[in-house]
Amino acid sequence: MPQMLCLKAIADLPCATDATVARVAEMVQLSAPTVSRILDRLERDGYLLRERSTDDRRKVCLTLTEFGRKKLRNLPTPLQEQFLERLRDLDREEVQQLLTSLERIVQLMDAEDIDASPLLTPQVDVDIDGNDDASNYPE
Repeated sequence: MPQMLCLKAIADLPCATDATVARVAEMVQLSAPTVSRILDRLERDGYLLRERSTDDRRKVCLTLTEFGRKKLRNLPTPLQEQFLERLRDLDREEVQQLLTSLERIVQLMDAEDIDASPLLTPQVDVDIDGNDDASNYPE
């Protein structure tokens, strides 16, 4: 999974000069040393190339090889992405029903004071306060 996340992060960056170990680490929410070791394996296996920036020799840019792009295309969609796609397809009423049910489960577990949203949705804003903000609901 971490290798897939790193490949996807590199592919999602708009410019090859933005694809650095630090940027990928930030995107996948892992430490730079951990990501560096993952990238070592991906480079060794032919999925990516590391090249020094021509503008700043201290900066190492990452690019996917054709083999890496092919591997990425053939990977299954991560469960979280599938879930988010399906959640966006639900109507507002069904989303509200799910939210109400989840809030009840949290109460039953006596877990109201636990803030798990950063762990569950690192890149997504979630309305856990019940505010009626349309930006938090699927269109």
